[in-house]
Amino acid sequence: MFVDKIAFKLIEILQKKFPNVDLTDLDLNSDIKVLGIDSLDFVELIYDVETQFDIEIPSESLLEITTVESLVVIIQKESRAVV
Repeated sequence: MFVDKIAFKLIEILQKKFPNVDLTDLDLNSDIKVLGIDSLDFVELIYDVETQFDIEIPSESLLEITTVESLVVIIQKESRAVV
């Protein structure tokens, strides 16, 4: 799956999950902390991402998620692993 398609789908997930957060300035370099999410929100986000993309993100990869781009890269990597 292309990075731009993954990013677009991820933004849709973020918009649905966090409707009160202004995502207009969100880009690939944005820090996940910008969303103002707590650890429970993060776990729910990962669950939603895994469900929407039909992947499983390994626990050790969760610590690598610091920016939107890092999450996109992990989604792309795990999508390839499934195929």
